[in-house]
Amino acid sequence: MPSKQNDAVDAAGMEILRDMHRAEQRAPKPKKERQPESKGFSKQTNILITIGAVALMFIVIFSIRIVNQPEVVTPDELHAKNLAGKLDPEQGYVYRGFSFVWYDNLWFTQMHKPGTANLYNIQLHFSPRDLRNVSLGPEVELFARVPSTYITFDPLDEPLAHIALAAGELSLNLAVVLNITPVPACTRNETAACRKLDIINCESDFTHPIIYLHHSPEANVTLDGNCLHIAGNNMEIVRAADRALLLWMGIMPREGESI
Repeated sequence: MPSKQNDAVDAAGMEILRDMHRAEQRAPKPKKERQPESKGFSKQTNILITIGAVALMFIVIFSIRIVNQPEVVTPDELHAKNLAGKLDPEQGYVYRGFSFVWYDNLWFTQMHKPGTANLYNIQLHFSPRDLRNVSLGPEVELFARVPSTYITFDPLDEPLAHIALAAGELSLNLAVVLNITPVPACTRNETAACRKLDIINCESDFTHPIIYLHHSPEANVTLDGNCLHIAGNNMEIVRAADRALLLWMGIMPREGESI
């Protein structure tokens, strides 16, 4: 009965396997160890934090720059503060009712154009308190009445930088404020620039009004016939030009008031 024996063995073996399976199911399963949660940040989170920190740094720097920037004001705002007595004397003062304020390395004042209600901003390198000792010759006031004038210079009178600056300051204010037409000229035809201009000098022209700009040891303004001499050394020639302008505008009379 070998087959029956084999069947019995197989049945017994299967029963043993079933018993082992049931025992395995009844046995308590081992608990999986819980992995501790990471307290750090992911790579993406770290990148976002870095970007945020950099942005915050730029915001702080930009804000500091804005806070530290000086208040931007206009000449009109400075005039208002000056007339209210709220400016430092080095930055502005009032002279004979005219407000003078220091702005952008120039002195600004305002006046109405003669015969009109138009208010003009005048820009000069010097203000009345800088001009009290500029010498004025007799009758230089008469030049404010001419309709036009030549502004001439010697092209060989070096250096020319300050002469050119004085010529520019004169021309602008004569034309805009005083209704006097400036005509550029040279005393001699010695340079390429002078070949394009009229040649006018006080030695040969006794008819046309002429402003002759030239160097001299001291700042002065003198009238000789039809020729007005505005002279000085370096920036002193600009100072002489500004003194003549304030005289002609009626802002600073011949005998300048104490400031």
